[in-house]
Amino acid sequence: MDCSNGLLLCYHGGIRMYFADISHVIVCNPATQEWMSLPNTEPGPSSSFCDIVLCFDPSWSQHFNVFSFQCQSSMVGEDFTEVKVFFSENFTWSSCRWKSETGFHGSSRFMNGVLYVSHLLEHVLLAIDAPDPCTQLLSQRIIQLPGFPNDPGMFSWCSGCLCHSSGVLCYAQQEFDGCMVRIWSLEGANGWVVRHRLSMNNVFGRDLLLRTDHNGFWYFDYDIHDFDLERELVILIDRIDHKLISFSIGTGKSSEILKISGFSYVYRSKLYVPYYGKFPA
Repeated sequence: MDCSNGLLLCYHGGIRMYFADISHVIVCNPATQEWMSLPNTEPGPSSSFCDIVLCFDPSWSQHFNVFSFQCQSSMVGEDFTEVKVFFSENFTWSSCRWKSETGFHGSSRFMNGVLYVSHLLEHVLLAIDAPDPCTQLLSQRIIQLPGFPNDPGMFSWCSGCLCHSSGVLCYAQQEFDGCMVRIWSLEGANGWVVRHRLSMNNVFGRDLLLRTDHNGFWYFDYDIHDFDLERELVILIDRIDHKLISFSIGTGKSSEILKISGFSYVYRSKLYVPYYGKFPA
């Protein structure tokens, strides 16, 4: 499943990004109970894996795009990526050439006609300009993220969180000891400005928010699951007490949303804000 500004993308098949047996893709709007079945979405070769991303920004266009990144291995063992883009305005798929960048299969955000995709290990973003149906080569660039990079030799898992607010891309990450969270906004081509610096000690009732696992790798007591600056809301996952927490940026107060039985279920969930506009058919 994927979500973009009030629209949901659903499909039949394996877990997103790991298997190629994704088929029967549907884009829907739960708020208005409208939906569209995308054409020609059959499973790919068993030797490939597929990543499907929904892109919709009603402030930029009343139509949506769906990016299908299908990664395969050639006869000589080299990896390559075939990119197909669905355009809702003419109900067709178009193939684009793409200079494959390995590792860009993390969280994504779409705004102002640009798809931002985070890297699984490196501290960078891939920015891809939304094409039109006649585009043959995708335009892309690399943007360095703020904060400190995820060092696989030190941290078992350390990943920030992307969001957008009032047409500006934002990024949140713990400081090195985990006691504070910084939120930046991207001002200009590649300039990050600190918007908020939030204390986490009172949220969890602990002074120590950084630990080591049985292999000696560091990890934080909590993850930043999502945030919304317009609503002054941060969603946190408490990995120690197994619960989902909402944090108010304006008041500094927090409240428990629910207990968590399985972390994999939470990490695949999305923050959903309804969209009541016309469905982009």
